[in-house]
Amino acid sequence: MQTPSERRHAAIRTAGFVIVALCALPSTPAAGQQVTDVIGPRVRLIAASGGRAGPLAPIMDGSVGDVGLAVSVRFATDDIDRWAPGVENTGVELHYREGERVCVGRVCGAYVPFGAIESLADAPGVERVEAGWIPLLRRPLYETVGEIGGRQAHEQSAVGRLTGDGVVIGNIDQPIDIFHPAFLRADGGFVPWIDIDGDGIFGTGDAIDADDDGTVDVGERITVLDGTRFWWDATEIYEENSDGVFQPDQDWAFADRNGNGRRDNGAGAGFTEGDPGYGEPIFIADDVDGDGWVDRDEKFIALATSRVSTVVVDDETYVRGIDLIHADTRGELRDGDGPMATSHATGVAGILGAGSVTRSRLAGVAPGAELVALVHTTDADGDPILALVDAAERLDIDILLHEYSGWDWVPLDGSSNVELAMQTARDGGMHQVTPAGNLARSEKHARHTILATGTAMTITVPEEVRDGTPVGAMLISLHWDAAEAGPAPHIVITAPGGDRFTLDGSAADGAWWFDRHAVFDMPDVTPAGTATRFIYVGTEDGYGSMRAGTYRLDITATAGAFEMHVYADDYWSGWDHGVSVGRPEPATTLC
Repeated sequence: MQTPSERRHAAIRTAGFVIVALCALPSTPAAGQQVTDVIGPRVRLIAASGGRAGPLAPIMDGSVGDVGLAVSVRFATDDIDRWAPGVENTGVELHYREGERVCVGRVCGAYVPFGAIESLADAPGVERVEAGWIPLLRRPLYETVGEIGGRQAHEQSAVGRLTGDGVVIGNIDQPIDIFHPAFLRADGGFVPWIDIDGDGIFGTGDAIDADDDGTVDVGERITVLDGTRFWWDATEIYEENSDGVFQPDQDWAFADRNGNGRRDNGAGAGFTEGDPGYGEPIFIADDVDGDGWVDRDEKFIALATSRVSTVVVDDETYVRGIDLIHADTRGELRDGDGPMATSHATGVAGILGAGSVTRSRLAGVAPGAELVALVHTTDADGDPILALVDAAERLDIDILLHEYSGWDWVPLDGSSNVELAMQTARDGGMHQVTPAGNLARSEKHARHTILATGTAMTITVPEEVRDGTPVGAMLISLHWDAAEAGPAPHIVITAPGGDRFTLDGSAADGAWWFDRHAVFDMPDVTPAGTATRFIYVGTEDGYGSMRAGTYRLDITATAGAFEMHVYADDYWSGWDHGVSVGRPEPATTLC
């Protein structure tokens, strides 16, 4: 019997044309009837636009398949045993991990065939169904230890150093380089060094006397491992500290036992779970006087135990002391020259808890904490983020960092199924941390007062973004208070060149078409009462170049004036400038 994942990828794709109306679209609410639909708008947009054969395909992930998609299901109560049979009778498959349902409170993961969407909406106890796929998630952590007062906390004297000892921090992010020396604790014991070249300066060619016998044995000559820092902008990648000169508060020393010029580690290199540091012996200097040199009477400390206690990848859990060394079974982890050395998760984990307070210039916020890497994959049998919140609960994590951010086609009012699960976890004692503030300078958010006489706003689409990438599509999100606004406003989009569309639900097959372009529009009211319109405008397949220029939105209130937030985005520019709104407002941009 195939799993939902296997069935998703075994299905034959329909190619060559856009499939529309894979599920019934909700009718546009009549005046005064803005209501919450059981099926969330992203689910309907995925289906209505053709799924993986439609214009959203360039930004879809593995949670959307050819015949169905991963979702979260919110039930009326947390008595899931009561509701599960009715859901599963519709053809929906709830997500299980090790024989137990993946649920946080009354929110559960599931895999839904497109043909079962409407049946799921009618199943007893189902309140809300939301797609696990969120367009264009970004990973934004730019804060530094100093900016949040971390240095002062580390130096607290009245209560001892505040370094996070005893705290377990989980990070939902990309894969992490578990072999990075910054994630190894200095708990392998003090050892002296031998100045082989007699220059009084420790460096490559000298030796660390691991057995403390006063002689240089085979395998005790060391090589400097630079703590190279990488950063980049839109056009260049930069690096600093890659000169091979040993700096005690930045670099490490390792025994290059096979002479290949790099520190070997991991099961693929012949090491086991019981080997200190999971690789060739590696050391950090104990520069007691802080003069930037390792004096002859100063020692090194062997790095041994990983700060990373657990790695969760899909339904697999790897645990320190048992099988953590095998967390790279997918081949996603490499040595220091590989992609994981500069992965987003590796950098974030460094900010969270790398290094040593007294020995590392770049110590993290809580270097005494235990780290849990919750790898955000997208090939799941249920909502991938919900699955990781569930895993965090099972692992009794104290603080959970959601290191991703998205402003496209999400409620932005705390009412989503995943946010309900987060609140449930918080009520159980797990602190939830989310990023904010990175979008403010990108000119992708505006706030307008919508008047009964009409309000005009603009969105500009450039011909290309970043390094010449053409803009094939834009996503627009409109948000307002349904109660404040009353009946749904009247919305008209005018494209450059004069093509004009009234977003009233009258389009054939759920889409408007012009010059090989498509316009999809999906209204909704969130469980918290926020009215939203999620809109796609772009080429029929999302690729190539859409019509560049200024798009105008004319929005008219049907009752009194009300406030509306407008977000716009393209597929490629991320936090940078790309598609932009007229009259942007950074002050209220929280993403």
